[in-house]
Amino acid sequence: MTARQPERLEDAFRYDAESGVLTRIFKGGQTRIIGSKKTTDGYTKTSLNGREYPAHRLIWWIAYGSLPDRFIDHINGDKSDNRLSNLRLATDSENKRNVGKRQHNTSGFKGVTWDKANKRWLAHATFQGKGVHLGRHSTPEAAAQAYREFAERNHGSFYRDTQS
Repeated sequence: MTARQPERLEDAFRYDAESGVLTRIFKGGQTRIIGSKKTTDGYTKTSLNGREYPAHRLIWWIAYGSLPDRFIDHINGDKSDNRLSNLRLATDSENKRNVGKRQHNTSGFKGVTWDKANKRWLAHATFQGKGVHLGRHSTPEAAAQAYREFAERNHGSFYRDTQS
């Protein structure tokens, strides 16, 4: 984006920070609420000058006047919830801490897998780019508790309990 883009963004979009609704304004006054066009990973996208942008990044630009050099994290994990109160800056590792359970998860708990060799539930996490073994447990609930305690202690405000 060029330095002239802020004025163009204000001319091209209206944003309601409380509801998170981003509306595209077209020539002639026609409008369209942004939200029906989502990427395969769940983010809302829109186009400007022939280029697609994630809506939350345009929203950040509208609200704060520039694009950050960091990630914009959706606090509650809902990638389509673009209320300003749900957006915050994050490093790559902080952003990854706030993800939910993986799609292929079979334990029902984030950070918990079945260890076939030992016939126990394995709790594991990642911290500062390294895998952390949190023990083998007799129940998935016990392994989940080990993960939860570790994450609450080490991930701070970027920890989101997906088991609740």
